[in-house]
Amino acid sequence: MPWVARHIRKPYIAFFYKPEKLGKDLALLQVVARKENVFNLEPYEFVLPTTHGSEKYIGVIKRVDDDRVVIQIREKIPERRRFHRIVVDDIYIPVGIIIEGQNKPIVGILKDFSLGGFRAKFSKRDFERLREALNGDYLDQVVALFRFPNKRELYKVNAAPVRFDQEREQVGFTFTFSTSNDTVAKIYKNLLKLLEGN
Repeated sequence: MPWVARHIRKPYIAFFYKPEKLGKDLALLQVVARKENVFNLEPYEFVLPTTHGSEKYIGVIKRVDDDRVVIQIREKIPERRRFHRIVVDDIYIPVGIIIEGQNKPIVGILKDFSLGGFRAKFSKRDFERLREALNGDYLDQVVALFRFPNKRELYKVNAAPVRFDQEREQVGFTFTFSTSNDTVAKIYKNLLKLLEGN
């Protein structure tokens, strides 16, 4: 069964492969479809078989020989990251965070998104407002609002903060069990379309 390798920054760029050899920090893959999406020196997320089943890795394509590619393995993806993450660098997508008892949403800029959660950057003032409003309570639930350029529809999801990064003024959120999977999937698809257009 072929597996899928996805570009780290542009996950719509993907190719299918079968693993052939695995070394300490190199892997040899046979490309079985979508060879046009194989780019030398570009980073991809891929899966390799191990004695325990399979593991996800991030690696850079070092060499392409016909239908074989050599990947330099950079890092293993922790098991807790179960969903592919879309990094949003080139598009401005505001995210409003509504906290109970606050009159207005605290607005940040989306930095990355997956089917499991997202990360947003805030101004220093808004980062502190958010942290104070939540009192550092990682169990507090918030409502996150997403609106895409040239779209009227507003997407609402329930989320909970899981990480406050003071140095970068960023907050990581996870979607709660009450969040609609359909809404999260729509946001994910809209992000992919935007990235494809860039």
